[in-house]
Amino acid sequence: MTSLLGSYLLLTIQFHLSNLFVPMKIRIFMHRYRDIFPTIRAECITALGEWVREYKLVFLADKYLKYLGWTLSDKVTYPILPMVACFANIFIRWER
Repeated sequence: MTSLLGSYLLLTIQFHLSNLFVPMKIRIFMHRYRDIFPTIRAECITALGEWVREYKLVFLADKYLKYLGWTLSDKVTYPILPMVACFANIFIRWER
């Protein structure tokens, strides 16, 4: 009984923490996504790929995946590489 209660409390805490951090992550991403430095844009895309992997139910939606698609039209190729890796990771995990 005690382990069930502990597991429930742990899941509840994780749920509430994710509800606090997801909006904060999104706000930071929105401001830095269009930065003039390609390395920062690449870091944003890498982070978005990790969030898609970690929080599939939240970030595997068109309102977030569109940023990965927009990266294809970036004039600098550096941010495109993390985007391709992110898509590859999404599709590899999706097929399993």
